[in-house]
Amino acid sequence: MGDKMKDLNLDLVTVVLPNYNSGQSLKYSIGSVLSQTYENLELIIIDDGSIDVSKDIAKEFEMADPRIKAIYLDRNFGRSYARNIAIKKSIGKYIAFIDAGDIWHNDKLNKQIKFLDGSLAIGVCTSYSWFSSYSDIYNTEKKILIKQGEIYDNDLRFVNPIAMSTAIVERLKIDSCSFEDGYKEDYKFWICILSHNKHKYFEKMGEILTYYHSPTGLDLLFKKVNNAKEQYKIYRLYFKYDIFKSAMYFSLYSFVSVKKYIHVLFCKK
Repeated sequence: MGDKMKDLNLDLVTVVLPNYNSGQSLKYSIGSVLSQTYENLELIIIDDGSIDVSKDIAKEFEMADPRIKAIYLDRNFGRSYARNIAIKKSIGKYIAFIDAGDIWHNDKLNKQIKFLDGSLAIGVCTSYSWFSSYSDIYNTEKKILIKQGEIYDNDLRFVNPIAMSTAIVERLKIDSCSFEDGYKEDYKFWICILSHNKHKYFEKMGEILTYYHSPTGLDLLFKKVNNAKEQYKIYRLYFKYDIFKSAMYFSLYSFVSVKKYIHVLFCKK
């Protein structure tokens, strides 16, 4: 533990941004990180074998700002693999995650770091809003609000309240946890961290500090269906529930998920 502490910059936040063929939307994500009022950060961009303009955009930002470290993979390994590489390369006390296409409020890191400095929490997540078009990023109708409070490992047995691009966590608390391939990799990651840190917790901030780029139409439906399949596996394999208990929790999960899906599709523009 002591050697690891020596290797960390205790004032630094490492921001992890995996990217694969995100095109022009990548510049919005990078721009929102570099515009943070909390300036002591490093941004690690892992380009996962993109074949569009993503590499050119990343290189342009990398040349302009020394806080950016870009790693270019020669083929597509998946965002879990990309995130794991970035975590290994990180030197900040905290790690924050943002997915390509998502956008942060410019005071997100500042508010989260101040919150953590006065808290026993190992990480913080926030409320967020959805958008499908970059001309409609700040649509206040499409919001997912969470109530202020603590998240322990047992609280993850129903749904995952820790949205990836809203989260920041202490680097040392990640320990041996890593992202797995497949759907709901973020959910499994948080389960691992909280189960390895018994009696530790994440804190929820009710304020919207992240704007999440959502797929639409059939792409959104496809994602929801595959997430649902993986959710059932999590109940069986991670929480070791029997068939009946898994089915009960899955029914509740499905209700909440469908409700959120309808909200994203049909809320006011």
